[in-house]
Amino acid sequence: MIVIIHLFISGFKRNSKMKYFKNHIVVFVFFLLIGFFYINQKFTIIKDLDYSENKEKDKRPEMNINRLDYYPNQFESYFRDNFSLRGYFIKYMGWIYRHIWEKSPKPDGVIIGQNNWLYNVDKELDCFNGKRNFNDEQLNIVLHEFLYRKRVLDSMGIKMLVVLHPTKYAVYPENLPPFMNSVPKISSAMQLMNCIKDSSDIKIFYSRDILIAQKKKHDLFYKGDNHWNDLAGYYVAKEIVNQVDLGIPEIPLTKFCTDTI
Repeated sequence: MIVIIHLFISGFKRNSKMKYFKNHIVVFVFFLLIGFFYINQKFTIIKDLDYSENKEKDKRPEMNINRLDYYPNQFESYFRDNFSLRGYFIKYMGWIYRHIWEKSPKPDGVIIGQNNWLYNVDKELDCFNGKRNFNDEQLNIVLHEFLYRKRVLDSMGIKMLVVLHPTKYAVYPENLPPFMNSVPKISSAMQLMNCIKDSSDIKIFYSRDILIAQKKKHDLFYKGDNHWNDLAGYYVAKEIVNQVDLGIPEIPLTKFCTDTI
């Protein structure tokens, strides 16, 4: 019995020492990490990634003793843009979101579709979902504006052609995530096109049909953003030339130069 009590007390003392040691290790590692980022900020032991975010980083604010209320927010904004190894954090956090959590790192800005196709959210998603469709009053306003412009152009001897261009959603809905791969019955572009065709003699066409016909042969939008590429521009420009019928000679695709970057 005495031996058992002795072993228990010895084990408790060892556990207490081990817990004390672990607590000190945690504190030491924490301060080491904090200190490393500060030292790296000063002496650049590890060079950060050149991670462009298409914006200028905030500059370090000057402290004005008469305007101290603004300084904390200004410094926080500066530090958020410039802390040490920020590029690595952005890169690997994006990787974790995409490959482990299987979600967009910025769901309010971009949708990650199938085969890594990216779709801009902003107003384009609302257009695709039919949330930005016209009501009758709005269609009437747009129609009268185009009729006014046509009268002005006709008086100057200028032909008028209205060209509507689709978003990436309208041309490549099949690469959207499965839970949202459904096309609305009628888009705002189709509303406008039908209204102008039914109520005027304005010449109008929607380039979506041309792009859909050609997408079986080529990729016509960049996978990583919401813009079409040079080939899409070629096919749409070719159709515009045919529509205006001004005798502009056609450039064959074999003579049309494109670069892949």
